Amino acid sequence: MRHENKYELKNGYQKIIPTFLKCKSFIELYPKRIVNSLYYDDDQLNLYADSQNGISSRNKIRLRYYNFGETGYFIEKKVKEEDLNFKQILTSQKDSFEKYLPIKSYYMNLVIPKIRIPSSINRIYFPRVLVTYSRRYFISPDKGLRITIDSDIRFFLAKKTSVEIKVNKKRILSQSILEFKYDAIYKPNKSFIKSISNEFGLILSRSSKYCKGISSHIIT
Repeated sequence: MRHENKYELKNGYQKIIPTFLKCKSFIELYPKRIVNSLYYDDDQLNLYADSQNGISSRNKIRLRYYNFGETGYFIEKKVKEEDLNFKQILTSQKDSFEKYLPIKSYYMNLVIPKIRIPSSINRIYFPRVLVTYSRRYFISPDKGLRITIDSDIRFFLAKKTSVEIKVNKKRILSQSILEFKYDAIYKPNKSFIKSISNEFGLILSRSSKYCKGISSHIIT
């Protein structure tokens, strides 16, 4: 179980904060990489509604791959209980994955890997939104606090057909997202969090990327 606190960043700060973190002895865990998350939901978008309505116990289901899918993908259920989160990896041995289909883009400048993915999960959840973004990942000197910075966030509407998962209708999020992640038993340095919040004017954001993606297509 862990805490995950999201903040919106003003344009340009996503380039400055990494230097600030390294000056505070944070270590960059991974090379900068592209994260791709395909979110599933039911026909009534109940998972989206639960999140938007702030239901204390709620789930998200997503398929994730990095960069161009060269290391494959995994499917997980992200569970939120009150202020804590945990993840469960879904597998075909325990869950019903149906009719594996390719993802195909009908929008320029979106590269889709040559993988085949489930067209539905447990006959209830279907692809709804593909979210892609560039991520940098840092960890504190005591290894307890992780900070991610996500930029160039794009949303694509996903729709299952009989032969493919069709991806199009791009929307762009103008802000970047910074997130603090730490285990339930860890006590973060409040003065550090206050200093970075004040230095860069962090704006607390409750909405997830999935909700922002759905909302952007509903509203526009």
